[in-house]
Amino acid sequence: MDTHDIHRHLDRLHDHKLRELLLDTGIIQHFDTGVELLRTGQYIKVVPIVLQGSLRVLREDESGREILLYFIRPGESCIMTLFAARQNKPSMVRAVVDEPVEMLLIPVDMIHRELSSHKDWLDFTFSLFLQRYEELLGMINDIAFSQVDDRLLDLLRTRSRHSEGGEIHATHQQLADELGSAREVVTRLLKKLEAEGVIETGRGKIRLLKQM
Repeated sequence: MDTHDIHRHLDRLHDHKLRELLLDTGIIQHFDTGVELLRTGQYIKVVPIVLQGSLRVLREDESGREILLYFIRPGESCIMTLFAARQNKPSMVRAVVDEPVEMLLIPVDMIHRELSSHKDWLDFTFSLFLQRYEELLGMINDIAFSQVDDRLLDLLRTRSRHSEGGEIHATHQQLADELGSAREVVTRLLKKLEAEGVIETGRGKIRLLKQM
């Protein structure tokens, strides 16, 4: 990715000098699908800004069950990571690569030293917080008022929109974890959607054939 593309993905940071500072002090790294970048309980050393691809941020309980909180896409960072880093507390979430990702990794000490009072960085942080807050309200609304089959179809639509070629690479267990449901329920609903001609399934992949 060239410098022009990197700046394009950082356009939520309006201050050009701030972008240059981040590029000078940060490290650009690439990670493949499925790589766990952050564990629950881990202390934060770097804060990521996604340049390409996407991450899934998940919350897990003591039994190991997980629920999807949100995706991190180009130009975005993880608000939970930012808060944990600011307070020097262990992470309360887990982050996994959803689509092959390229990220700019910003050292935490640089954020404390250079960015904690920078207006453009604070605006970026608060805009992320508002975005995630609205997404979480939507998720709570879905859990409270929507049936699992509606939530599954919404999840498939979201994943399809943000995946290369519209093909969803996920196991039944991963989808169940993201919905906070059981694998058997998701398997049954996927078979129903396939019988209705809504989706086509293969080994570890799903494709939407029509919208409903």
